[in-house]
Amino acid sequence: MNFAVYGDPVRWNICMATNQSITSTPVIVWFRKDLRLADHQALWAACNSGQPVIVLYIREPAESGNGALGAAQGWWLHHSLAALAKTLARHGCALLLRSGDARVILDELIAQSGADAVYWNRRYDPRGIKVDSDIKAALAARNIKVRSFPGQLLHEPSRLKTGAGTPYKVYTPFWRSLEASGEPETPLEAPEAIVSPERTFESETLDDWGLLPTTPNWARQFVDVWCPGEAAALGPR
Repeated sequence: MNFAVYGDPVRWNICMATNQSITSTPVIVWFRKDLRLADHQALWAACNSGQPVIVLYIREPAESGNGALGAAQGWWLHHSLAALAKTLARHGCALLLRSGDARVILDELIAQSGADAVYWNRRYDPRGIKVDSDIKAALAARNIKVRSFPGQLLHEPSRLKTGAGTPYKVYTPFWRSLEASGEPETPLEAPEAIVSPERTFESETLDDWGLLPTTPNWARQFVDVWCPGEAAALGPR
């Protein structure tokens, strides 16, 4: 296994998002299906915490709730993570890549870094919720703070319930409740800079994961029609 540190870790004297002084104890931000810096509430909360930030992506096994990764999905994930790493580097932060059971990976990184908190944006599929709930309970039992944030939907499902507190089963009252809930929150801008810990941590590489086809390279023309990454998704600004 080869190891590298993705991005270019830079030590900043202040957190540009808040101008707070920085403590030495880091917070881990666990990226999942939110490979962006803009409108990333977990990342913003970490920048506002006054702590150094470790940005982590875990390639979880299929049984964790993500399902088996298709070949074309692998191509997209490879280039999306590569784009994220470059963007993070411009903000003074490295992208840490690890693969395996998320609970084990988080336990290892907490032990290595001394982190006292883990932040993430929520996922909403039943298996993903179960994994996250189990991890949150296990970390809380060790006095590791876990904070989860909205990050995938315009409105949180928990906000749209019937008078009895149950999910809607009929569309019309659901729609009325949605209309009455107001406009979605204004998207957040990307942080101007992200404070990294003074030390670096071992990271797997994208090449280790073998997400790209080789022979035959059936994806060689994908770059002509597919543009992974946050900048491509946002388009000209």
